Amino acid sequence: MIKDARGKAEAYMFVCRDLSVTEQAKAAWSRAQALYRTLVSQLSDWVIETDTTGTILFSNKPLDSGKDKRKSLFSLLDKSCRALVRGVIAEAVEKNRPGQYDAVVTVKGKTARLSGRVIPLIDQEQQVRLLHVATDYSERRLADEQLQRKGAFERIIAGLSGRLMNSKPEAVEQEIQEALAALGGFAGADRAYIFLFRDKGTRVDNTYEWCAPGIKPQRRRIQNVGVEAFPWVVGKIKKKQTVHVGRMSDLPAAAAAERREWAAQRIKSLINVPVCCQGTVLGFLGFDAVRAEVEWPEDVPVLLQVGGDLLAGALYRLEMDRDLAALNKELLQTNLKLKQLALKDSLTGLYNHRYFQDVIESEYDRAQRQNQPLSIIMLDVDYFKSINDVYGHQFGDIVLKQLAKNLGQMVRKYDTVVRFGGEEFIIITPGANRKVALVLAQRLQEVIKLENFGNDQHKVKLKLSVAVTSFPDDKIRRGSDFIRIADFLLNKIKEMGGDRVYSYHELKSAGGLAAQEEEDEADVAHLKEKLEKLTKRSNQSLAEAIFAFAKTIEIKDHYTGEHVERTVHYAIEIAKSLQLPEAEVERIRQAALLHDLGKIGISEKILMKKAALTAAEYEAIKKHPQIGVDILRPIQFFHGILPLILHHHERWDGAGYPYRLKGEENPLGARIIAVADTFEALTADRRYRKACSRKRAIQEIKRNAGTQFDPAVVKVFVKIVEHEDLLQT
Repeated sequence: MIKDARGKAEAYMFVCRDLSVTEQAKAAWSRAQALYRTLVSQLSDWVIETDTTGTILFSNKPLDSGKDKRKSLFSLLDKSCRALVRGVIAEAVEKNRPGQYDAVVTVKGKTARLSGRVIPLIDQEQQVRLLHVATDYSERRLADEQLQRKGAFERIIAGLSGRLMNSKPEAVEQEIQEALAALGGFAGADRAYIFLFRDKGTRVDNTYEWCAPGIKPQRRRIQNVGVEAFPWVVGKIKKKQTVHVGRMSDLPAAAAAERREWAAQRIKSLINVPVCCQGTVLGFLGFDAVRAEVEWPEDVPVLLQVGGDLLAGALYRLEMDRDLAALNKELLQTNLKLKQLALKDSLTGLYNHRYFQDVIESEYDRAQRQNQPLSIIMLDVDYFKSINDVYGHQFGDIVLKQLAKNLGQMVRKYDTVVRFGGEEFIIITPGANRKVALVLAQRLQEVIKLENFGNDQHKVKLKLSVAVTSFPDDKIRRGSDFIRIADFLLNKIKEMGGDRVYSYHELKSAGGLAAQEEEDEADVAHLKEKLEKLTKRSNQSLAEAIFAFAKTIEIKDHYTGEHVERTVHYAIEIAKSLQLPEAEVERIRQAALLHDLGKIGISEKILMKKAALTAAEYEAIKKHPQIGVDILRPIQFFHGILPLILHHHERWDGAGYPYRLKGEENPLGARIIAVADTFEALTADRRYRKACSRKRAIQEIKRNAGTQFDPAVVKVFVKIVEHEDLLQT
């Protein structure tokens, strides 16, 4: 309204506003806002609108089961980062510029790490609002952490691998202990340990253990425990599955036994990984968290399995070292036993001719150094051949055993009685001069004359011819002179009718020596013949002792005992059919008899195994030819048969063992034994399979002629077996 000077209304002015434009603007704003929210809802980043107090006005992702509106942004944030975000928001509003922050949020029970940017905005009502745009980098961070863990673990494994591979056998256990400490530290565990199965997997031992400071060890308590104490864990481990328990409340009902045991140990989290070698589960590697629950990332059990594999190799090596040490100990005991057999007479148990040869020189040297006398007494049973002829050799053996026992009881405690050969005995008397030795010899002869020898059916009296040789009384220049002079004296005593005791001095005084004999002392040719005869007899006795010793294999492996006898039969038949010399046939017979002697050095666990052998067990079996040769090598008598024993598992095509000899590089005797040995193996029942028929065995040997076997030997052998089968029908 417009008024004049007098205040009277003169005119009216109207101002109009076009409301249609405002409505259109509002509609456009609403459409823009809807489009904006539609677009941001497709983004992978978080887009959240809040007011300045942090109340959420909009979110492009659901936050909490549809209750997102009016929810405070700070309620989603971890307590550790709330103050930081508040400060960034306040600065952004005050300075009207974007701010940057990192935060940890929990949405629907899941934790995420966000890198956020807050932007102040003025809405159409002139109100300040905040736009939060955040990127979830949890997966990237997880990947980075996994990469860092993998790198750290690889460094640990590289160090452990080098030490375990290069350590000496005696240091392996200490290296395993240090490996447990390194792996336990990597896993952040309070306790790390290795449980190993034994008794065919029915029992378990806590064999190795590492504990963090302040954690109570369990190793001594958990020894020789039946696997039924851990049925759920053992079941998974034997299936080569990893056991990962984050909290004890997650255990299934089937793990009731484990729940009780772990509660007793105050275990809160646990990882067990199988320890396997060559397909066999040896036990498991374990990690316990005792002080607090541990949320191990998913890659940690996988990495720890690598540690288990590494330790499996070390444990296998340790077991092999122990088996080798046990084998060496067994071989040493066997060699000592064999040495005793080689130096003992199998009939009487006295030392034998070989022992005398070994010891007489050292006794003579000691007597010289100490200026002490040394004598030997050599006894021969008169007319002993007639006892064998009348009563038989078994009766004669009884008499010799009784005589040996009597001699052993009558000599001084530091004297040594030796069965020199046949019915001849020697007594070594250190410190005894000629007169003392003569007194002892005469007493022996007189006592023996009074004794009755034999059994309940027959009794006989014995007469002895006895010779005494002494140093320094006699012309002794070396140990062998004792036997040379004693043998000479015995011959003269026998010529005089026997039943006498003489030394060289007494025989000379009695007129038993001719002038020429006094000068020459003995017939050298006769002496050599006598020594050769005695040596041959000694070697034969030694051979019989070895063959008897080989029979002990039958006690360990009944199959081997029967198998050897049949193998010897076919080996001899093949050798004869090939018209080999008698001496060569005898060599083949002896080699066939002893070809499995080395099995004495093989573990009974392997020999008695009913199932097929593992690769490691087969490698152990393959050592038996070398073991047999090592046992026999010290004995000169057997040197001729060693190549046949060593190479009886070589093949015609060169693929055998131990030296992969090919064709005729392998001795003929070994090729013969290979065929006989295989035929008997095929036709005999084994613990892990039934025998096949002779016909099928022959077909198998024919099929392998030219590859495994010498074709010429196979041809001869087939004729022998076919002839035997024909005779049987």
